[in-house]
This record gives sequence, structure tokens and C-alpha cells, in this order.
Amino acid sequence: MKKTIFLMTLLCLVFASCKEDESTQTGMPVGTEKAYYTLQNEVGATVRLGMKTIKPAETDLEIPVKFTGAEEGVDFTASANAFHVKKGDSQAFITLTRKKVSASKTLMATLQPTNGVKVGMLKYSEVYFVGANIYSFDDTKAQLALSNAFAVSIRTDKGDRFSFNTETKLDVELDKELSTAIEGTHFKFANDEKKIVFKPGDNTGTIALDFLKLEKGKDKIVFRLPATDNLSVGKNSMMTIQIVGPANFNGTWAFKTVSNAKWLKDNMGANAEVLVDGTPENDLITFKGDNDAYIFTPQLKGKLKNYFTAPGKATYMGTRVEMMQEYGGWPMPKAQLSVLRIDNVNLSMDEKDQNIKQARVGFRLVKSKDTGEEMLEMTIYDYKPVENTIKMDWGSTWKETYEMMEYSAVEGEPVMLSCPLRVLFTKVSKAKP
Repeated sequence: MKKTIFLMTLLCLVFASCKEDESTQTGMPVGTEKAYYTLQNEVGATVRLGMKTIKPAETDLEIPVKFTGAEEGVDFTASANAFHVKKGDSQAFITLTRKKVSASKTLMATLQPTNGVKVGMLKYSEVYFVGANIYSFDDTKAQLALSNAFAVSIRTDKGDRFSFNTETKLDVELDKELSTAIEGTHFKFANDEKKIVFKPGDNTGTIALDFLKLEKGKDKIVFRLPATDNLSVGKNSMMTIQIVGPANFNGTWAFKTVSNAKWLKDNMGANAEVLVDGTPENDLITFKGDNDAYIFTPQLKGKLKNYFTAPGKATYMGTRVEMMQEYGGWPMPKAQLSVLRIDNVNLSMDEKDQNIKQARVGFRLVKSKDTGEEMLEMTIYDYKPVENTIKMDWGSTWKETYEMMEYSAVEGEPVMLSCPLRVLFTKVSKAKP
């Protein structure tokens, strides 16, 4: 009997509660117009939230809104904290304005119960605050030869690729305290534009510099990326550039070794010694001239004589960034090469097959890690080997290796760009002026 009385009392309480809840939800049915909105990552960006009634309002209505997930007055401002529906209307709007750009977050705008309305199933809207894009130098250290462009990449705060629809120019800061080089004396901004320039659709922009003067102790440039209202700075916020000027290759250089021979064998199944060999005593090259043009004289008895066939001009063509695949690691180490266009080169690298043309060859000065000795590193990538008799480690000849590389070659670039021959030389003597 007591159990029955308890159950009846509980049912009465539940019924009364339901009746009370139902009474607070009587009136005009209302709901948010959309479930999802996006507020862009720019200070001043706006989004308009909508609310609607099931039919035109018979009287003026005011439906309060509660904002959670973002801080009003800090992250955003709202044109109102309630939807005001005028008599005869069926819609009302609140405008949110972005006040601060930081990490992405989601704001909930929830309709609150009030007299005269009944909040429907769609009682809230989510507003996604797009986080600040992140930009960063691609490299923390670089070199300035004659002229160079230094890359800055930009991504969303989620790590996705981002690009501007139109050409966009962003500021970069020159750290005058850490820099020893003087703008206008040792270097200058190309086109006098102190900006990072992003082309439409490209997520990488560049800072372009020109070399003016090389002076010992005044050869360091330090750039910083400033945080802005719309951009956060990534892990590489600072880049140090060493001014090296156009490399001076004057002098006579003796053959030492093919430095990437092991990489070629392990990764391409290619034996470098089939095309290149030599000795310090019998294989020499000499540069005589200035940074823009040299007289190049090969004195070779080894197989390299099949590539450099006769003396000629070596003209400076600019620089290119070389992926140093043989060093390993990720991201892949890069080096800046001075590219010389050299006369009388046999692209076939074969004594009997003559394909004599001008060829682009990369050079840079390096130091031995063991002895500190200055060395000249030559990168041969403009070649078209015809040797088709010696089967190498993977069963292919050099001619077959070239034909395989043709499938993945980029139009306008040498086919063997990703399969270079890297040759080291040691200094013998300086060329006399």
C-alpha cells in the first residue's frame, strides 16, 4: 500500500513538472535560421546571425541570446544580445564583429526561453572563428650572392595550405641591432620593395635582395617576421643571411672525388666511375676572370675530359637552390649553387659520341669538415649520357637511366637534375690576374 502511494505521488510530481515546463514554452515558435556560420580571421570581419518565427509576429518580440565559447568584448562584439522581431516581421538579425584574431574557436549563440515564444529544435547556432594564419621563413640561415629571393610560407592554423586571391605584400622587419650589413651600402631590396610578395594562388612569398658590396665584419642581415592582427608567427620567426657575394672561383683546382657516388649507387643503381674518374695530378681545371665571366681551361686525362672537351668561356647565369639528397634527413638540406654556362661541353660524356653545346654547371666553395681545406664542388646535371654497354648495379646502363629519368623530368629543366654528378676539387694555386 505504501509503495502504491509513493508511485502515485511521483507520477503527480512528474506531471506537474511537465505541465510547468510546457507552460514556459507556449507562444510563437522560433528558431535560429542556420546551424553553422563562419567568421573570417580578420579584425573587423562580420557575420550576421539570423532567427525566424514560424509566422509573422502579432506583437513585438525580444528573444535573448547567450554567447559561449568566445569572450564578448575581447574576441568579438555583438550588435545586440537579443533578437528583436517587430510586429508583422518573421525575421531578426544580430551582427557579430571580429575584434581579435587568435587561435580558432567555436562560439555558441543559444536562444533563451522567454515569455511569448516557444524555442524550437534549432535553438542555437555555431559560429566558427577562423584562427590566425601562420607564416614562417622556410630557412633560418641563407646566403646572398649577386641576387636572391628568400622564401616565406603561409598556412592556416590547422596546417593546411593557404594562398591569397590577389597579389599581397606583407611587411618584414630588418633587425638593425643584430644586422652588421647596412642597407643601401652592402645590400638593397630588389625594386626598393621592403615587402614579402605573395603571388595569387601561391602559399610561398619571397623577399628579394640584391648584393652591393662585400665587407668583412659587415656581412650579416637579420630579418624578423612581425605578428599582426591577422597573422601569427611560426617556428622560423627569424632568418640570418650571410652576404657572400658572387663566388670567386679563380685559380687551378685538382680532381679529388665524386662526392655523391655512394648515393648514386644506393638510390639510383648508378656507378659514377663509368662516366667520371681522375687523379689530382692529371685532372685539373682553371678559372681566370671575374665573378661574371671566366676563361675556363680543362686539363684532363680522366673520363671527365669526355665532358669538358676544350677551353672556353664560363659565364655567370645566376644561382639555383640544390637539394643535397646525399646528406639525408628531413627536411632535405639545401645549398645555393652559382650556375655557370660553360662552352665546349659534350653532353653525351662519351669520347666517340660528340654532342657539343653550352651547358649549365653548378659550383660552390665548401670546406672539408676534417681539415678545413677549401674545395670547389662541381654539380653536373646538364648531361645526356649515351653509354649503353655497361650494366650497373640495378641492371641498367647510363643511357637507360637517362631514359627512365625522362618520364619524371620537368619541362624546360635538365632531365638529370635529380641525378647529378657531384665532383670535388682541391685548390692548387690562384689564377694570376
